[in-house]
Amino acid sequence: MSRMCFRTGLLMSAVAATGFTHMASAQTTATTSTGESVVLEEIIVTATRQATSINRTPLSIMAMTQESLERQGVEDVADLARLVPGLSVSNLGSNSAVQSIAIRGVSPSTGAATTGVYLDDSPMTKRGGPAGSGTPIPMLFDLQRVEVLRGPQGTLYGGGSQGGTVRFITPEPSLTDYSGHSKVGLSNTKEGDWSYEGGAAVGGPIVEDKIGFRASAMARHTGGYIDYIDRHSAKTVKKDANSSDAYSARLAVAVAATEDTKITPSVYWSRQETNQDDYSWRNVEQFTAAARPNNPARTYGPYNFYGRNKSGDTCNIGDNFASTIAPCMPNVGVTNTLFVPSIKAETSFDDINVMGIVSYIDDRSKGHLNFSYQEPQNHQAGAPFVATLPLYESYPAYNNHRTGYTAELRFSSDYGSDSRWNWVGGIYYSDMTIKALTEYRANVADLTQAIYGLPPQAIFGIPLLPGNLEYYRDHDMTDNEVAAYGEVTFSVTDSLKLIGGLRLSRTHLDYFQETAGPISGIAVPTAANGGLITGQIIEKPVSPKVGFQYLIDDSNSVFGTISSGYRVGGVNQIPPARCATDLTTLGITNTPATYESDKVWNYELGAKVNVFGVQVNSSVYRLEWNDTQTNYGLPTCGFTYTINAGKAVSQGLDLDARANLGAGFTANLAVGYADAEYKKGVVGPAPVNAVYLKAGDPLPIPDWKLSLGLQYEFDLAGNEAFIRADYQYASSYWAGVKYGSVGYSPDVAGEMEATNFVSLRGGYSLTDSIDLGFFVDNLLDSDDVLAVHNSNGRSGCVAASGPSCSQYRQYNPIYREVTFRPRTMGVTAAYRF
Repeated sequence: MSRMCFRTGLLMSAVAATGFTHMASAQTTATTSTGESVVLEEIIVTATRQATSINRTPLSIMAMTQESLERQGVEDVADLARLVPGLSVSNLGSNSAVQSIAIRGVSPSTGAATTGVYLDDSPMTKRGGPAGSGTPIPMLFDLQRVEVLRGPQGTLYGGGSQGGTVRFITPEPSLTDYSGHSKVGLSNTKEGDWSYEGGAAVGGPIVEDKIGFRASAMARHTGGYIDYIDRHSAKTVKKDANSSDAYSARLAVAVAATEDTKITPSVYWSRQETNQDDYSWRNVEQFTAAARPNNPARTYGPYNFYGRNKSGDTCNIGDNFASTIAPCMPNVGVTNTLFVPSIKAETSFDDINVMGIVSYIDDRSKGHLNFSYQEPQNHQAGAPFVATLPLYESYPAYNNHRTGYTAELRFSSDYGSDSRWNWVGGIYYSDMTIKALTEYRANVADLTQAIYGLPPQAIFGIPLLPGNLEYYRDHDMTDNEVAAYGEVTFSVTDSLKLIGGLRLSRTHLDYFQETAGPISGIAVPTAANGGLITGQIIEKPVSPKVGFQYLIDDSNSVFGTISSGYRVGGVNQIPPARCATDLTTLGITNTPATYESDKVWNYELGAKVNVFGVQVNSSVYRLEWNDTQTNYGLPTCGFTYTINAGKAVSQGLDLDARANLGAGFTANLAVGYADAEYKKGVVGPAPVNAVYLKAGDPLPIPDWKLSLGLQYEFDLAGNEAFIRADYQYASSYWAGVKYGSVGYSPDVAGEMEATNFVSLRGGYSLTDSIDLGFFVDNLLDSDDVLAVHNSNGRSGCVAASGPSCSQYRQYNPIYREVTFRPRTMGVTAAYRF
């Protein structure tokens, strides 16, 4: 089936590149039956570091203007992912502004990011690592456009752009005209709380033709819809617990120093505060926890009062104390802040444009994890509850802080349309420092006493550290990169262009890690016992690119590209002492201290044609991912680390179509197909030869994604009005490794269901400046499951038990699901000038 789909996609692009072109060259501007001209919006993008029409840019790219974002209800990167085939974001069950983004199946299960993220020309991409890591995403307000570049962009954008790049482009300050807009919105979620937002942006000349500015600010409260339920009384502990608040502000000033020189300093700031995760619990089936030295076997459940938009209080309140101990609430609030000042200078001389930009970035992620049931499970073969423990709460705290600079000096040609040569090149430098501290503090003495009748030292071999500290990890890194790049386009004829590019980089990572505490088995960290790890990773990646573009006429073209992308390696933490049995089972003495870089090669053929007024941009691709950085979890102890897996391949197609249907109707269609799986597995050392990953294990992305929109514009009482409907579909896919790999668990791995999402929006121009609107997101109130999380499920499966895993070493019955936000209805008002 997958080969057939890929061949079908190849045929579709071939048809677009050949059969369509004859018709299109004869008629690139169509008319409706009433004689009305069909005109489509022409979006100018800067994906190639030079301004070009999106329909003449020789790569797979989607771009959305601010108006398009608003009319389709795009407020965050998750909304964007529903509209852009090939783009996906991690479903971590959190409102966090820190997200993991993947394009074309190149998904960062661990390690550094695989998708480049830019705010204008400032890279946001962040190396992965400890809890709370991830790339910060700017708020989507007062943007000129968003560009999504599919496929490796290593030549122009460097490390981290393995699968592609997402660029958030803000408006430039005007030196001549004032403009601005403001908006307010109010909405309510089914069986949830109210949400509201307000924002304003204004800009214009301070000194005509000399100095201009652009300023914006935004605040948004997102009401919760997840209720927390007490396991013992089945009563609601807290309604609508998963609310969040977000704020952003930006100021840019443009100064025309000379006729050809402009200097633009700017500053961006955002803050997001999330109260609880977006998880719902499945109902917990009845299970029996095995007997322990100080605990007889006990039966728990069933707990049949969870389900959609219901979650559990995961701190342990022993059954014997349910009437005397007040219910406890998870304390997993997260705060993310981002601060990015920058200065850009642009000038031109002798047919050459020069741009220099220096950016500083300061981003911090602070929060808590919830281990209130995970720690008991580590001691009880997966059972998360402790009947005789009055109260057990464990909320490890993390604090990740990145600071650093990036600088780029870029040169580009400005020879005019008659020149056969066109080029862009430059040098790039970055210097980042990442400090990450994670601390586990809990009443562990109560836990070990309740389970074993013994103090922690008798269980772990060493005492707790001061302040009930059972584990800490201090992780510091200095990440430095220097690169030189260039891309040249040569016009062999007026129609045929050849493209070549190259990026030479040197990356230098210095790392320091200190780990100690009873869980790790280390009382005093030293280099000898693995508590202190220092070292460096130096890599010199090379990212070439070759391609062609054939311009059939002003509206139609075909292109082909061979390109590459990379991301650098990193450092692992040391496994705790409790993982010794797992290591022995796998035939290894320890996990690797570091992991290496991985690289992607992309082979692509595409066409951009206008057929009877329908703009169709399509491409087929084969993407080969070598030495994949893969997150691997030890079977029973709950510890994960990174290895370089064998090889993965993602192949498929992208197709975007836009049409003016006449009589006020416009339509857009986007389709993406990806067949992504590991082609080469990873096997551990002899004599165990444990299978970490095997050939055929899939990458966790849908095969098919579709986005369809229909908009109708009309006059109402002499004013403009519109109504539009959008539908997004993602097919089912397999999450996790399959049977035969040692990390297989039938409760964690499995077929994720297909998802469907429908939204409805409308607007009315009350005056030339004031617009009123309404919207309904998730119109059909879909509760399709986006992700399932469980720290174990049935794990450590006995091989003889087969795929059903009827015999296992651990079992955790708590499953958490992420679904779409329930149906949300709201109204908006906007003012523009």
